[in-house]
Amino acid sequence: MNNQCIVVSLNLKRTIKIMKLTVLMLTVCLSQMVAATYAQTAKLSVSAKEETLENVLKQIEKQSEYLFFYNLEEINKNTKISINKEDANIAKTVEKAKKAFAGYEIKGKKLGVIGLGAIGAEVANTAAALGMEVYGYDPYISINAAWALSRDVKHITSVDTIYQECDYITVHVPLLDSTRGMINGQTIGQMKDGVVVLNFARDLLVDDDAMAAALETGKVRRYVTDFPNPKSVAMKNVIAIPHLGASTEESEDNCAKMAVEELMDYLENGNIRNSVNYPNCDMGYPGDNKRITLLHHNIPNMIGQFTALLAKDNVNIDDMTNKSRGSYAYTMIDVDNDVTEDVVKGLEMIESVLKVRVIA
Repeated sequence: MNNQCIVVSLNLKRTIKIMKLTVLMLTVCLSQMVAATYAQTAKLSVSAKEETLENVLKQIEKQSEYLFFYNLEEINKNTKISINKEDANIAKTVEKAKKAFAGYEIKGKKLGVIGLGAIGAEVANTAAALGMEVYGYDPYISINAAWALSRDVKHITSVDTIYQECDYITVHVPLLDSTRGMINGQTIGQMKDGVVVLNFARDLLVDDDAMAAALETGKVRRYVTDFPNPKSVAMKNVIAIPHLGASTEESEDNCAKMAVEELMDYLENGNIRNSVNYPNCDMGYPGDNKRITLLHHNIPNMIGQFTALLAKDNVNIDDMTNKSRGSYAYTMIDVDNDVTEDVVKGLEMIESVLKVRVIA
């Protein structure tokens, strides 16, 4: 990756204010975005004649309404703009643009993180390490996420506290009926004037009409999202970027490795991680025990039926866990004696059991 980058935008004085938070917290690097994409997105019309860096910056600043990072070589290749790298005064030329990069410090500011799963917890911890006062809200936080959370993160029991107290609010929740449009006119009305809202989770968590009105009045100072749509890109003070969470050379290899490891863990140990329709459920390695795993519907008395059947066949339970997600549930039972075919068939006959598997 070429480390020669410049930042371009219209009115950088306005948009650069959120740059540090966006880049540092989300660890996104946009330097590989080429100027051809930029010209198409921002409708930039820069003269094709050779220009100095100072004139290029001036033209870009006047015309662009988006914040991007660009590789200087790509600018040369795709727009025919020649950056005068041999300019003896290049240091002074670049330094002159310094005033356009003034922004707000995030140290000491209050950040509200709604949703403390894998990503939300990482954001909260990173922000705390950067000196922010972090409020975290998640009524369904998992044990693993809670253990991973920095002690500097304040766990809030009411999301209204985040709306009312925080300077920056970032959302990291799934799109459910209960979360659809959660950032709306009513919740925005509770927020501090000049709040910055970041949404890198799901597009429909934010009511676009309510956000547009709040941006117009200045109630919301910036809305940062990687879900550009016809409404959001037309709003005032929106920073819209592509989905960049996996935009690294290593990400595809890492994702493939992660998928294989999770599949192996399920096949060998019965543990579930990152399923689409089942909850995360992890009992580690079964050791010398036999492990029974049951996929079933999330209805009352399923555990009672499992344990009653095992007790009837003199099967001793050493450990067990049960997790549910919506209408589905998953039960793992470790036993210290052999599991017969009759026991398996008996479990399969229980109504609402979808699959029984024994890991020996």
